[in-house]
Amino acid sequence: MAGSADKREMSDEELLHKVRSEDQEAFNVLRERHHGPLSRIVYRITNDYEKIEDACQHAFLALFVSIINDRYDIKKLRVLPFLCKVARNKIISEWRKEKKLKEAIEGGKIKPRGGADDPGNNVIAAEVQEIIKSVLLKFPEQERKAYILYYWTPDMNFEKISRILGVSINTARNYAYQTKNILCHQLRLILDQGEIDYV
Repeated sequence: MAGSADKREMSDEELLHKVRSEDQEAFNVLRERHHGPLSRIVYRITNDYEKIEDACQHAFLALFVSIINDRYDIKKLRVLPFLCKVARNKIISEWRKEKKLKEAIEGGKIKPRGGADDPGNNVIAAEVQEIIKSVLLKFPEQERKAYILYYWTPDMNFEKISRILGVSINTARNYAYQTKNILCHQLRLILDQGEIDYV
């Protein structure tokens, strides 16, 4: 039986065959071999070290599941390009979610999955708006007002907001942006629990 050192001399194809036979050590060798290159590629795409491990874990899990479930011809499968494609798709999906969340935070609305004809969408949209409102109530009054005035009030700018709140323009801007960023993070945590499906 080949040891870990012997497996490191094997080709990707040989290791994939062993993974299909549920050889965890072979999978670990594949992961060790490709994690570095994949991490560097993910970083070049995102320029964000925090996203590297999440994207890499997702990609390696997808590889493992695909091989175990016999979804690909091992002779034709190129491991690193496969991992890169999965990681890239994961990153794009996360970017899209972030964009939708920012739109929700800035406009108070999220487009639920299913489209306009889905009878549950009005209920979901109302739930999201209630979540935003309940989270907003936890912010200090000045920060909350700055956010609402800037993002939800037509024809409003930071000069007007600064006069309304009695603070400098920079302070008004900081209040609105910081509140938006924190709200986006908290709403993301709530939505990622899966109780509300969104795109």
